[in-house]
Amino acid sequence: MKDHIKEKLDADELCVSMLQKSEEKGLTFDDLWNKKINSAASTEKERMALNSIWVQSVIKTIFDEKHLSIKIDSEVIET
Repeated sequence: MKDHIKEKLDADELCVSMLQKSEEKGLTFDDLWNKKINSAASTEKERMALNSIWVQSVIKTIFDEKHLSIKIDSEVIET
């Protein structure tokens, strides 16, 4: 995927010009790619953490914590 995007950018004169200006400042295409991939990964981790907090809140709202038990009552399952 990275190579495909690089090929597309290299085929566009404006993109080539912008990449050259970035490289003059010390930012290569690889640096920009890695930075974007890492930021997307951390965003995904943050999203997962927030989702887990939300799910926990919903479960606490639905179920009364005082009446939850680790053991399942066998009589309830049989009926």
